[in-house]
This record gives sequence, C-alpha cells and structure tokens, in this order.
Amino acid sequence: MTYPGPFTGPSVQYGDVTESSGTDPVPLFGPPTLVGDDLDFDPITFTASAAGGGIDVTDGQLNYPVITNGAPALTKISINEGGDYTLSEMGLGTSVKYGVSVRVTVLEIDGVAVATPFDLHKSTSSSKVLPPDAGVLLSWSLSLNFPLGTALVNAGVSYVDGITKAEVVVNDQLAAFSQPVSLAFIAKKNFVIDTSTDPADQFEIPEPTSMVLVLGAIFGLGLKRNR
Repeated sequence: MTYPGPFTGPSVQYGDVTESSGTDPVPLFGPPTLVGDDLDFDPITFTASAAGGGIDVTDGQLNYPVITNGAPALTKISINEGGDYTLSEMGLGTSVKYGVSVRVTVLEIDGVAVATPFDLHKSTSSSKVLPPDAGVLLSWSLSLNFPLGTALVNAGVSYVDGITKAEVVVNDQLAAFSQPVSLAFIAKKNFVIDTSTDPADQFEIPEPTSMVLVLGAIFGLGLKRNR
C-alpha cells in the first residue's frame, strides 16, 4: 500500500511512503499526516493478541525516500511510538514485546551522490511481563533516536555536513505470548517519525557514566601535565 508523496516539511521532504507486512493485511499504520518535519501515523489495527498458550506476532514495515529541503543535512531520525496492553490470568512467560528497527540506505552525502550506497542500522525493543505488569489496560511507549553523524563516523565515512538523501526502511513489531490460562494483548495507537536537520543532533549524547569517564580522563591528563 502506497501513500503518495511528496510530504514536504520546513526542512525535509519525504517521497511516497509504502506500507507492507509479512504477517497481516495492511493498513496497520494507516496514512501519515505531516506535522512540521514529522510523519504522524494513527494506527487502529496494529495489534497482537494471544490466549490459551498461543503466540501472535504482527510485523509492519514502512519504506520512504527522504531528502533535505534547504537544510545542510539530515542529522537524526527519531521514532516515538506507544499504545496500550493487558496481561491477565496466570502463567509465567505471559508477556508482550515491542520493538522497532531503522535501516538508512545512504544515497547522497554533502549533496554528492554516493558511488556505492551503504546501509546504517539501529534498533531497540522492550517488553512487559506477567507478573508484575498485570492490569486491566496499561500504557506502553518506546523511543528510538538515531544520530546519523555518529553512525557515519562509526562506519568510517568522512563528510562536511552529512547525509542529504537517503532511503529509509522502518520495521516495527508487536508480539504477544500466552500460557494455557492467560491472555496477552498489545495495541499500537501512535507512531511518529521525525527527521531532524539540526546540527546539534548529529551525534550521540554520552551517557552520564561515559561523561564522567571522559572528564576523569581529561582531569588525569591535566594532573600529569602539572606534574
């Protein structure tokens, strides 16, 4: 299923958005709405449900091209999603899981076509289990932040501003696992893709522990120089 573009925001432009699934009929995400530079989806049928010892997996995929719209480069892709879930009755192993992965095929850097396109990847996932996450209907959320400058550096690619054209594949999955006397259900209710062009978003922000180690190393070097 294709949602015709272009979707033109203040800083980026998305081409046709194609939705597919290897497990269920589409649409799962539904058509996107452009809000600023965000693609905002309101899923209504993206669910996974299992009972009586069954397992249910729902997988959805979005493909789209994206280019800069007057900005120097695409600096970060962020995905924020959420919904609700329920786990009930009895049975260790009763759970719901949710995850998202992003593959960015780099087509252009600093306005120049890449001779051999290459891929950058990032993924994240989480879960809720019975017990202690039992309830009538509870909420869940998940975020993925993919700084593209960090990814380019890790791939050994040099650049001035960064990626200016790419093909993006987003793969999203819900899974429900039940036991003979339990029920597991999860639904996706919101899904937002944001593509930033802010240079400050190019790189991963170090975790507090990592920052302490960096500062400690710098401080240690200072002590050695003073001696």
